[in-house]
Amino acid sequence: MTHSGESARRHPYAETNRTPRLLLRKASEPAVGRVDGVWWPWTTSLVVELHDLINAVTFRTGTVTQVSFRWNDVNRRQPTIEPADGVRLCPPSFDQPDGVMYVFGRAARLALVVVPAGTLSAKTDRLVRLGSPSAHGGLTAAPTR
Repeated sequence: MTHSGESARRHPYAETNRTPRLLLRKASEPAVGRVDGVWWPWTTSLVVELHDLINAVTFRTGTVTQVSFRWNDVNRRQPTIEPADGVRLCPPSFDQPDGVMYVFGRAARLALVVVPAGTLSAKTDRLVRLGSPSAHGGLTAAPTR
């Protein structure tokens, strides 16, 4: 998935802040529980930030085809994923934990804990340590492009 000029202009934050705040477990480490990493979006408009998140995880997932999450009303009204992008936005599966986003690619699926955008960094640090594979030193920053 790549940014279209139109979707790139819809971001509600400055171009310099568009690097996703994302930690992933190392590919060589086994998943702890059902979590592969943590995503801390810049805004409450998750759908608006999906292009950047997807670009950051495709090295692990392959081409992303679906994202499943408990979307709120704000996110359901934001038309930022274009049909040409080939990514379906779906409700969570019956066994998907609250607050966890599944990113499905052709090669792998990632389960990401989504930290609410307004969460203070001290609390986020605790969430990253407690709710992710990081507790065992298995998280690494995702490469940026």
